[in-house]
Amino acid sequence: MPDAVFTIAFYQCEGLALNAPTCSALEKDRLYLECITVAFAAIRRVYSSARLLLATNLRDNPPEFGRALDALGVRLVAPRPTCATDASFNSGFPGCLYLLDAMRHIGDMLDPETLLVLLDPDVLLIRDIEPLLRHAEAGGVSALPMPWGLNEDTNGQTRASLSLMRAQWRPELGVSVIRCYGGECYVLSAASLRRVSLAVSSFWAWMLTSRDGIYGRRLTEEHVLSVVLDTLGLEVQDISPWARRIWTSYKRRNVRGDERGLRLWHLPAEKRYGFRRLFHEGARSSWFGGQNDEDFLRLVLRHTNIERSATRRAVEAGKRKLRICLDAAEALVANNEWQTPTN
Repeated sequence: MPDAVFTIAFYQCEGLALNAPTCSALEKDRLYLECITVAFAAIRRVYSSARLLLATNLRDNPPEFGRALDALGVRLVAPRPTCATDASFNSGFPGCLYLLDAMRHIGDMLDPETLLVLLDPDVLLIRDIEPLLRHAEAGGVSALPMPWGLNEDTNGQTRASLSLMRAQWRPELGVSVIRCYGGECYVLSAASLRRVSLAVSSFWAWMLTSRDGIYGRRLTEEHVLSVVLDTLGLEVQDISPWARRIWTSYKRRNVRGDERGLRLWHLPAEKRYGFRRLFHEGARSSWFGGQNDEDFLRLVLRHTNIERSATRRAVEAGKRKLRICLDAAEALVANNEWQTPTN
């Protein structure tokens, strides 16, 4: 099988992280770096010779993360932020459009036959993803479809609005309802990536000049790539048999009980605690080196809320809220913003 490159994109920017509540920008960066380190360690456990790339504008890695990423053989690249900094659009997920900049940059630096795996920072590789790599080798793309309703607002757009964008951008293709994909995982060859990146540039230029304000300013990488993948004629493989977006919080939970059979777990609600526990565990255990699939699976289950009881989840949800309040108080004290009441 051709060379495989696993890439995570992280754009350091101001703004809240909706799935990662924190009280400071520094804490947000640390939280994401912990996720990224754990994600790369999980990949390295399975693919010992794969190339690992972190696409980021982050200039100063805290030492503990720099040492960990060096130990895992992660190379840092710095794509020029074009989409990510375009003030024409915004998103509830600051920096998400940086993935489009990373795709363009990486597509230009890889040989066409190289296989590329693009992952979110909070995606864990539980075991090998050979079915996805084989599909990419054959010229296809693998992605995770999203069950969005036709008129369901998802971060500022709907399937209907995205389908209309596609029909107006490429009228020769006719009118049809597109399929939407999540941004957590794309697997494709570098040759296919270049086609996707060229189409993204074309669509972006059209949106800037032809949208006339009718679609609003809310745009994410999921919106853009869903439109683009629908136009290129690439065979997009549904990765639902192997991957899932798993919500594990007390208020939002979709655990089915069959997660052990999956190969990729996207864990958006585990950024603050599950990944943090795994980061400290990895630092103590040579980043999961030598663990087989079952050992690693047990470790992840022990440190996340996937199989925990409802009572335990409720207690830990309360503890998390208390921790957030305490962190906020500590930040106020550290910034000299705490005022003692006076009579």
